[in-house]
Formats: sequence, C-alpha cells, structure tokens
Amino acid sequence: MGLLLIFMIQNTERVTLRFLFWNFTWPLWLLTLVAALVGALVWFGLGVLRRHRRRKTRREGRGD
Repeated sequence: MGLLLIFMIQNTERVTLRFLFWNFTWPLWLLTLVAALVGALVWFGLGVLRRHRRRKTRREGRGD
C-alpha cells in the first residue's frame, strides 16, 4: 500500500487513454488508483467464488 501511495504521489502528469472508441484524459495517479481498485475487486471476487465452490463441494460430500 505504501509503495502504491509513493508511486501515485510521484506520477501526477495527465495521460490520454485511447481504448476502442473511448478517449479520455486522466491524471496518472488516478488511473493507477482505479487500476489497483479494480484489481483488488477481481482478486476478492475470485476468492469468494473459490470459497463458495469449496463449501458447495463439502456439502455435497456430506449428503446435505
């Protein structure tokens, strides 16, 4: 978390992003923050799915 904060403080210039038909300009620190948050949500979501599958498998094994 600390390294992310340091990276964001050091990178304040604006960058233009072009993706398919979208074009927008954001500060690099904001883009970094959004990418980190999306990555954390994906990581958390995959963990929840894995726990759910394991729980479901255990229940089927018990015969509930």
